[in-house]
Amino acid sequence: MNIKVLLKSILILSFSFTFTSCGSVKDMKKNAEEASKNSGDAAKAAQESREEIANSRMMSRIAAASKSRREALNAMMSAKTFEKKAVESAKYFKSFEFQVWTGQKYDTQEYLEALYSSSIKEFFRDLVEAYDGKMLSVKTPSPFKLLDRTRHLNALAMASTLHSTSEVQDLVTVKRLEGVESSTSMYDLIKSGLIKHVAVKNGSMNIRDLKDYEHDVSVYAKEAIALLQARANMMLTLTLVKVSPVGEKKSKAITLQLPTSKKFNSGFSSLSPARQDKVLNGYLKAALGVKTFLNSIGVELEIRKDILKIYSKMVLPSAALSLTNEDLLFEEALNEIFQ
Repeated sequence: MNIKVLLKSILILSFSFTFTSCGSVKDMKKNAEEASKNSGDAAKAAQESREEIANSRMMSRIAAASKSRREALNAMMSAKTFEKKAVESAKYFKSFEFQVWTGQKYDTQEYLEALYSSSIKEFFRDLVEAYDGKMLSVKTPSPFKLLDRTRHLNALAMASTLHSTSEVQDLVTVKRLEGVESSTSMYDLIKSGLIKHVAVKNGSMNIRDLKDYEHDVSVYAKEAIALLQARANMMLTLTLVKVSPVGEKKSKAITLQLPTSKKFNSGFSSLSPARQDKVLNGYLKAALGVKTFLNSIGVELEIRKDILKIYSKMVLPSAALSLTNEDLLFEEALNEIFQ
């Protein structure tokens, strides 16, 4: 009897464990499904949050870049001296959004191309504004203009700082992206567009094959070439400021053009090594770069007559003297530019 009771008890316990186990498995499965769903929801929410943050950053960058450009452009146009105008103009070029594009997840190549296009159009419209509503031509602007001097200096400051690039490009984008070897400036975009413009003109390329920003440059090709001519002429003027009496007194820029004015000795040799380097590898290298590029697209460099007249009065050191390597490089650079 005791054995039967014991067996009955064991059977009852077995059934109890069986039903309890089945319930536990169902609960565990349900819990797992809920956990999986919650995990998926969390991942989706995290992704959406990342996208919102990225979009917010891009919108903030667009607004900040636009604000910086407007401030720099207004400061440039209100500045009194060429030096200050050049500083603000460089800030203006560095503030285009393509300059702070970093190629991260949402910074696509397609978006960068769109930024190039919008930047070209905005710049050439701003150039008209800076030049007092007038369009640039090859014969203008003049670095020695006394009337309407402000608008001439505005255009020359922008021409002189076309090459400016943001530190974001120089120190972040170029270093982190494979295949990007150097920063891109407004100067680079304009040259690229002019090359394609000439290719379309000579029939070696169809205009429909141009990228949007190249097409935009082509629309402003006449003004773009005038801008590069102005860049070269201003670089030659900045050289004169360092090596001639023009830098001592503004009126000298006028009197030295007169047929009765005396010749003057080049002051290049007396410059400090740093200033000699600035003249050689800054101003003259930039002027020669413009000439080389223009020649490559079938355009001659047009040096202004007022600048030519002053250079014609400059006497370089005699070869009989003990000339430094820098003296020789200075003469060589001038010969290349004026030949």
